[in-house]
Amino acid sequence: GLMVSADALRTALSRVSVAMYTDDEYPHCARPQLAGVYMEVSLDGSLLLTATDGKRLTHDALRGSMSGVSRSWIFPAPAVELLLKLLGKHPSGDIEFTWAQDMIRVALGPWRLFSRPVEGVYPEYRVALAQEGQGGFSAEVPVAALRGAAEQAARFFPKKAPACVRLDFSPDNRLLMVAESRDHGEMRVSMPVIGIAGAELSQRFNPRFLAEALGTFDDAPGVVFQAPDYRKPALLKNGGAYRHFLMPLVIEESK
Repeated sequence: GLMVSADALRTALSRVSVAMYTDDEYPHCARPQLAGVYMEVSLDGSLLLTATDGKRLTHDALRGSMSGVSRSWIFPAPAVELLLKLLGKHPSGDIEFTWAQDMIRVALGPWRLFSRPVEGVYPEYRVALAQEGQGGFSAEVPVAALRGAAEQAARFFPKKAPACVRLDFSPDNRLLMVAESRDHGEMRVSMPVIGIAGAELSQRFNPRFLAEALGTFDDAPGVVFQAPDYRKPALLKNGGAYRHFLMPLVIEESK
């Protein structure tokens, strides 16, 4: 089995699970293997957590103590949400994962959680992780200011209407976020950023996804924002092992 810190797991799992299909979407998910968190346990005691819904991808790593053989499984979304509730009630101490052929057992304080893993093969996510070393654009963005602007932009659009914000980075270390709506006009928010490197960059994102991504870094004043170019996923990171990739909305201009 595997023993890991309950507090460390709660932090990592709450971040990573943002990108999985939610419980409400689970019955209708065309790719049920995405409706959960992919967990990989290595012989050295490392636990890798990965989630993706095809529009974003999250990844984190923990260290624990291991006995037995390495194993990987897809922990289903309802079990992830229940485990997070239990971790909120019992945030200290260690949590133990053990597994049989068709069952995952989680022991946390007085509670025991049993879950069957999701069947199927998880997507090859390491291709996305390899993007980090590809260069391109990089800057440190303010978490609170950009998250607040993105949340405001999400409310700017009518319900069920397509929502999109554009992030324009300029060489003078400024970021301009623009949201345009046929019903409500235009919203613009400008803020300073730190250490722009690379060419100018303009990318479009779903404002809710952008706000949720920044929310996973809530304890940090700033995060590093990287992208090889405007068509590739943006990477958000802040030290540590946690990575959050966000797919842009690419709108090709008609000629």
